[in-house]
Amino acid sequence: MIAKKGLNAALHVAKGAGIPSATIYRELDAEGQTARVIGRFLEQAAFLARRDDGVILLGRMSDEMIEALRKWAELNETGRVTLGPLSAALQP
Repeated sequence: MIAKKGLNAALHVAKGAGIPSATIYRELDAEGQTARVIGRFLEQAAFLARRDDGVILLGRMSDEMIEALRKWAELNETGRVTLGPLSAALQP
């Protein structure tokens, strides 16, 4: 999620210098989370993405991540949320 306010000095300096930058909302699998937990994180992020015009998530390609993304994508209503690469979120 791109921080719109707060005390993130590095983000403000980068933005002021015209450097594409954003804040990571959540690291999905930092502590070996199961597919079920990752799925809950995805649902929370989807809610915030609709409310705040996007969020940025970080995850590693693992069996748990792939399972969580597959299940989440099956349940996601078309058009509610779109997955995309980080580079797309950093476009001006």
